Amino acid sequence: VRLTVKNNQNTDLPIGVVREQEKYAAGIPGSKGRNAAAGGSIEMTSLKGGLSEGGGMSNFDKTLPGFQAVLDLQRQGPNNDHIPRLKFRNFVAMFLLATLTLYSVFGRRSVAFAYWSTYTIQNTLTANGFYDVVLVTDIYTYLSSSSTDGISNALYATGSASLVDYSKLVGTTRIRQVRSATTTCAREITGVTCLPSAYDSSTRATDTIGTLSSSWDIWQDDGLSQSYTGELATYDGSGYLYDFPSTTTAATFLTTISTMQSESWVTSQTQAVFLSFLLYNPSYDFFINSLLSFEIASSGVVIPRATVVPLNVNMFETSAETKYLALDVFRLLIVLYFMFGMIPFEIMYVRAQGRNALSYFLDFWGMVDVGIVVTFFMAFATRFLYLKKSSSTDIFASTTHVELNQEGTYFTQSFIVDSVLGLFTLLRLVKSLRLNRRMHILLLALERAASDIMSYMWIFVPVFMGFAFVACNTWGPSLEDFRDIGVSISSLLRMLMGEFDYVAMRRVNYPWTIAFFVLFYGTFLFLMINIFLAIVVDSYRVIRMQEGYDLAKYKWNFKKLLNWALVVNCRKRDAVPARRTAARGKETV
Repeated sequence: VRLTVKNNQNTDLPIGVVREQEKYAAGIPGSKGRNAAAGGSIEMTSLKGGLSEGGGMSNFDKTLPGFQAVLDLQRQGPNNDHIPRLKFRNFVAMFLLATLTLYSVFGRRSVAFAYWSTYTIQNTLTANGFYDVVLVTDIYTYLSSSSTDGISNALYATGSASLVDYSKLVGTTRIRQVRSATTTCAREITGVTCLPSAYDSSTRATDTIGTLSSSWDIWQDDGLSQSYTGELATYDGSGYLYDFPSTTTAATFLTTISTMQSESWVTSQTQAVFLSFLLYNPSYDFFINSLLSFEIASSGVVIPRATVVPLNVNMFETSAETKYLALDVFRLLIVLYFMFGMIPFEIMYVRAQGRNALSYFLDFWGMVDVGIVVTFFMAFATRFLYLKKSSSTDIFASTTHVELNQEGTYFTQSFIVDSVLGLFTLLRLVKSLRLNRRMHILLLALERAASDIMSYMWIFVPVFMGFAFVACNTWGPSLEDFRDIGVSISSLLRMLMGEFDYVAMRRVNYPWTIAFFVLFYGTFLFLMINIFLAIVVDSYRVIRMQEGYDLAKYKWNFKKLLNWALVVNCRKRDAVPARRTAARGKETV
C-alpha cells in the first residue's frame, strides 16, 4: 500500500509503503481497521485531516530526519544560472590565451636543452667529491684536485673533452669569501672567541688579513658579485676576492689555490667561500651562470651547494625572439579584453543575484580571473624591465668577472609565472565545460564542498602544526629532514605519502618514534583524510539530489550548441535569468 501526500502547492510527494510509524508521521488518527497489513488504503480526506490536526511534515521530519531538507532540495530544482554566463567569444578568448601562453613558454625556452645544459655542468663540477666536503680542509682538497675530473681541468684544460670544449668561458673566474667579526660569547670562557650564528652585513669583517702579498687579503666590493641566498644566510656581493686572469691555465689555477692554503686564507672567521664563473653554450644558445658555494656553520661543518642556471640575458635580440614579442602584444590585447569585457560582465551578473561586487573577487573563479591578469603583467614586466638591460655582445666582450645570479632568477621566474598563467587559463576553460550537465554537477559539488573544506582547515592545520612541532623537537637535532619547523612540515607531508626513513628516526629516539607514528597515522590517515572524503561525498550527494538523476533531457543538440555559439550580446539582459532565479529562491525559502 502506498501513500501520496499532497502539500499546499498540490504537488504529489511519494512517501513509500505505509507503516504505523508513517501513519503517525502523517498525522493520521489511529485506525484499527484497514491498514497496510490488511491490504487496505488510506483516503486522502483522512490524510488532509491529519495534516490540519498538527501532524504533516513536522512529524515526518521527526521520524525521518533530513526528509524536509531533501524535499527542499528537490523543490528548488536544477540550477541553470550558469548558462547565460558562458559566452562563446569568452571561450575562444581563453582558448587562444591558453594556447599562446603554452606556445610562448615552451617556444622561448626548450626545457630539455636547459636540463641538459644544467645536467652536464652540474655533474662535471660535482663529480670529484664536491658533496663529500665536510670540513674547511676539504674545500682546499676539492679545489686543488689535479685529476681529469677536477675543477681546474674542467675550466682550463682544453682538448680533453672538458667543459670549455663544449662551452665558452665568458669573462674571468672569481673566488670569494665572506667573513664575520668575532662577537661576545654567551658565557665568558678564557681563550674562547665566538662568531655570529649566521652571516650578516652588520657583523661582517672588513679588516685586512694575511701579509698583503696578494689582492685576496683586502676586503672589497666592486659591484660585480651579486647577493646569494644560501642554506644559512643571505650573502652580499662584498668580501675578500680574487679574479683569475684570462691567461689562467690548469697549472696556474692549482698554484693559486695552493698559495691561498699556505697563507691560511680560509680561517675560523670565514662564513662562506664562493667560486663563480659564466659559460656560454652556442649549441643550445644559453648563458650558464655557475656558482659553487661552501657555507661554513659556526660549528665548523661545511655545506656545499652547486647552483647552475641557464638563461638568456636579453630575450628580444634575434629574429626568432622578436616573433615572441609580437605574440606577447597579442596576448596583451586578449588580457585587456578580459579585464574590460569579461570581468565587468561577471561583476554585473553577481550584482543581479543580489550580491555585491566584492563577493565576486572572494569567489574561487573570481580569484582565478584576477590571477590571470596579475600573472600576465608580472611575466610581461619581468621580461621587459629585467631581461632587456644587457646585451649578449657586451657580455661576450667582457674581460672582467661576469655574474648573472639576479638575471638568472628573473629569467627562471618569468617562465614560472607564465606557466601559472597557463594554469589559470586552463582552469577558466574548465569552467566553460559546464555546458555539459555532468561537468556542471561535478563542479557544483566541488564548489559546495569548498566552504566546508575551508572550515575543516581550521581543525586540520592546527593539529598538523602541533605534530610538526613535536617532530621538529624530537628529530631536529639529529636528522636533516627535521632541522627546522619549515622542513619538518614538508617532511610530514611526504610522510603522509609514505616517504620517510623510519629506521633513522627510530635510532634517534625509539619510544617517541613509536608513539608518534601511532598517533600521527591514527589521526590523519584514518580520521582527518576520511573526514575530508566525507565532505566531498556528501556534497556530491546533495548536488545530485538537487539536480536530478535524469540528465538526458538536458542534453544539447547541435542546433542548441550553434545557437549558443552565435550569441553575441553581452548586455544587462543576460543577467535577468539570474535575478529571476534569485527571486524564486527567496520565495521557496
